[in-house]
Amino acid sequence: MRLLPLNRQTSMSFPESERVTYRKNVLETVICQLRFPPILRIETELPAAFQERIRGAYPVLTQLAPMDTATGFPVEVLNLVKSMLPLNISRTYQFSSGDEHWRVTLSKESLALECLGVYTRWEDFIGRFAIAIDALRREYAPPFFNRIGLRYVDIIRRSRLNLANVPWRDLLNEHIAAELASDISADVQEAAHVLVLKLNEHGDRLRMNHGTVRTQEPDEESYRIDNDFYSEQRTESDNVATRLDELHRESGNCFRWCIAPTLHDAMEPQPLAAQRRA
Repeated sequence: MRLLPLNRQTSMSFPESERVTYRKNVLETVICQLRFPPILRIETELPAAFQERIRGAYPVLTQLAPMDTATGFPVEVLNLVKSMLPLNISRTYQFSSGDEHWRVTLSKESLALECLGVYTRWEDFIGRFAIAIDALRREYAPPFFNRIGLRYVDIIRRSRLNLANVPWRDLLNEHIAAELASDISADVQEAAHVLVLKLNEHGDRLRMNHGTVRTQEPDEESYRIDNDFYSEQRTESDNVATRLDELHRESGNCFRWCIAPTLHDAMEPQPLAAQRRA
């Protein structure tokens, strides 16, 4: 299920939408990252006290080399590069839930939470991240955050929504569908777009990557909408929750703007108020 925001007046870019969850969710990955001025103690000492504070929720520890998070390179190349790195190079610690659907990563200048395939609603996600944020504050006391980011990656597989024969122009906003909504759509083999958008007076930004992708299980042409909402303004520790809530509201409004009513209905939206009564 995916949660969309409640109606309210804001200065943000996308039209307000009703807050709903989807029974047939297309959301693949959610990542939230907080960046802060480097704290060398995270590198020079094992984060044992930090681990103890979150170990109940994230019991699996993995220590990552810098190249472990790189993508787009052959495995042989990555292994060769890692073998040439100095032994004392900066490392990242990853703490995972038992089922590995939830991953917290800690480095000398960032803290992040990644949710893989099981996102239900914002309150659950931010509640899980709050455990790690509290541990970071108590153990390392970052003075402020210089970047906050919230990223949603949706992959729309038409066959899973009983829409296999419905063209993209009927499922996506015409501005998103672009060439797929034109008279050359039958000949389009691949489409990819990047958009960077100013969202509000805070200086928040959206970097949107969207386009067709080939997916497996099922093997079909699908559509990927990768929205990275972020702020590079200084954010005080006490304001992080408020700023993340604002980015979250905009993420829901943006996703609803990207899709057409046919796709929205096929995902079986459930109003939040009805869920509360249930």
